[in-house]
Amino acid sequence: DLLQQGLYQGDGACTTAEDLCERMVDFATKLTAAKRRILEDPELYAADAAPGEEARRRRHRAGPRLAMVPGKLDHASLVAYQVGGKPQSSSNAHWRQQRTATSSGTGGTDVYDGREDRANRNVPPALGESDDYPDNLPYETTI
Repeated sequence: DLLQQGLYQGDGACTTAEDLCERMVDFATKLTAAKRRILEDPELYAADAAPGEEARRRRHRAGPRLAMVPGKLDHASLVAYQVGGKPQSSSNAHWRQQRTATSSGTGGTDVYDGREDRANRNVPPALGESDDYPDNLPYETTI
């Protein structure tokens, strides 16, 4: 359902790997929001509000509340590949960030160089190798 309809009415189907990763991160964030609110409650960790035994009891009472809400707070990595066909967006071309020297040492312009390999690293093509790759490179994100 998430792939075909999205989280909200009218989102539509996923069309790119980037869109899929963004939807999955958004879904996981919303799913675990209640659990994070319970764990981020300042009263659970107030040092001066109660002596050690009372603070321990208060944290122990939070356990059943945590068990009732969905989601698991954990680290996850997402990698999505678009297989076959060209993405609907023609702006998915290979771009790299070319840093230019400025007085503050920051800044830059996006420059198309047409020489990115499948791991999104800028490498020159080998002798006799074609430098045009498909636009279905992986999109990766970390929660």
